[in-house]
Amino acid sequence: MKLTADNYYSRETDWQYMSASLFKDFEKCEARALAKLKEDWKPVSSPVPLLVGNYVHSYFESAKSHQDFIEANKKELMTRPTKTNPNGHLRAEFKGANSMIQTLQADDMF
Repeated sequence: MKLTADNYYSRETDWQYMSASLFKDFEKCEARALAKLKEDWKPVSSPVPLLVGNYVHSYFESAKSHQDFIEANKKELMTRPTKTNPNGHLRAEFKGANSMIQTLQADDMF
């Protein structure tokens, strides 16, 4: 299996590749990691930190990747429309991600 942007987060890819996250899961608890991999168990967690990380990552990947990410995740990135703001606005977590992007852009060592 060739690793691509389309299959990077797929369950099939997890079976073929040992990501750092999967490795760490197995180090913590093999039974839980295997149950998660088999989809017998799903951890309860907020998807927001992962979305913030992917938002920042996609920005530095390319302008197209970032725009594609925004379009694919618009519902999670934006607040609900209101009478005063019919389009909604970027959620606070992603405004923070924009600050991270600016900080990284200003860092000569990045």
